[in-house]
Amino acid sequence: AGPDGAIYEGEFVNDLFQGKGKMTWRNGDTYEGNFTNGARTGKGKYTFAGPDGAIYEGDFVDGWFQGKGKYTFLFRCILLELWPLKG
Repeated sequence: AGPDGAIYEGEFVNDLFQGKGKMTWRNGDTYEGNFTNGARTGKGKYTFAGPDGAIYEGDFVDGWFQGKGKYTFLFRCILLELWPLKG
C-alpha cells in the first residue's frame, strides 16, 4: 500500500505503474485500466464508492478525465462528454 493507503495491483516498469493495473483507494474508489509512467493514462474505468456509485469510462491523461468518455450517475443517466486536453 502507498502512503495514502491506496493499493495497486498490476504491472511495473522502473518502479512505476505501467501497463494494465487496478488501484483501490481507502475510500473504496477504484480505477482499472492503463497506466503510463505511474499515472492513469489511456483507457480506463473509474468507479466512485460514494452513495451515488458514479462510473466514468473513457480516456485519461496524467490521471485526469481527458478526451472522450462516458459518465454514468446513480440513476443510470449517461453523459457523453469530451473533456478538453490540458494544454
